[in-house]
Amino acid sequence: MNVNRLPFHHRLAGRLVLFVGIPILVILVITGFASFERTGSYFRESVERQVLDASRLAAFDLADENLEAVTAARSLALAAETGYYGDRARSLELARRMLVGTPAFQAVYFGWEPRDDDATFGLDPGTDEEGRFLPYWRRDDSAATGMSLEPLVDMESPGSLYYQEPRRLFEETGVASSVITKPYTYGGVPLIEQTHPIIIDGRFQGIAGVDRSLADLEGRLLMLRRDLGGESDLFLVTRGRFIATTLDARVDASNRLQETEVEASPFASLLAEFEERSETAESFVIEAIDPVLGVPCIYAVSMVRPGDWALVVRQPVSVAAAPARNLLAKNAITVGLGLLVCGGILVFVLRPTIGRIERSAHVVELVADGRLCTEIRSDDSRDETGRLVRSVERMTSRLRDLAGDVEGARRELCDVEAEVAETTTREAEGATGCG
Repeated sequence: MNVNRLPFHHRLAGRLVLFVGIPILVILVITGFASFERTGSYFRESVERQVLDASRLAAFDLADENLEAVTAARSLALAAETGYYGDRARSLELARRMLVGTPAFQAVYFGWEPRDDDATFGLDPGTDEEGRFLPYWRRDDSAATGMSLEPLVDMESPGSLYYQEPRRLFEETGVASSVITKPYTYGGVPLIEQTHPIIIDGRFQGIAGVDRSLADLEGRLLMLRRDLGGESDLFLVTRGRFIATTLDARVDASNRLQETEVEASPFASLLAEFEERSETAESFVIEAIDPVLGVPCIYAVSMVRPGDWALVVRQPVSVAAAPARNLLAKNAITVGLGLLVCGGILVFVLRPTIGRIERSAHVVELVADGRLCTEIRSDDSRDETGRLVRSVERMTSRLRDLAGDVEGARRELCDVEAEVAETTTREAEGATGCG
């Protein structure tokens, strides 16, 4: 039977492929996929930590800026409590000088409770019609000095957080607490207020405060976005309203989120979940489908205190996973090339070896069928298969010699037999003649 006609799974090469090569390949593939999965998970966790750390650092920076503004408001209130309250000229000058010396502030102001002597100041700048002291120094490019003075407005309305909230907190707790309000626009400039109550002899006597421009906060977020990468976005939220976002720099005015109520935005349900989580954690990271992009995103949320702001950093998973995918692709190519090289080496080594074994088996099969004239190619390989081929060659040669000897002996026997037959015939003929 020709060895080449054997079923593949009965041949040596087939058995090596089926019982050695394929199992090894399967094990390598499974191990590779498991390794890639672990590597991907590690990278995902690493990216999440990176985004969360960036969120925390940004929150710390914003908290420092908030603290600076709150401290300024508290300093103004402390000045009022220690002698400036009632002295309008000194209070006006103090507020003006603070605005001049602090470029980060858009406005600096006092708001006193009504006093008995208000009527005598009814025509002074920074007072209302009744003479109440409500000076609001703000930056004004149209003014010769770059600043203008006007009275505060709407401090007595129920929704006036900058004035009514410090009063309410003090009346409820007896503690003077600073307040950072929600965004609003005044004079065409988006602002946010930081105020502190003026408490004298245990009584609420007004507030002192500073305003900051939301444009500055948006610029700060854009700087953070550049540090994180162009695909990231940041959102700053407080009291159910957007303070600033990096999205606003890429949309028209009608689609800006700044000063927009969260409930009226596509992010309402997502930010509601963040707010719930923030009650038990100062910072956290989650993955969710973005309602605008429609793709999975990583969200890192950090609280900014003082202010009770929520800073949200959003990064698409595809962007976060890109380095991992690139590394895994390179590893896969490396593994694939390694397998090809190993396979090539095995083929280079095993193919001649298997070929020698198959040739030897074929020759032995032919010899077993009596075809002693079969020639086998000489082989100088030094391994066992080379020895096998040379041994088969010697065996075949000796069998041919033995067969030749047998054939010679047969011929000699035939010759002897012929001679005996001829001699017998002659003797028989001689005996017949004599008779």
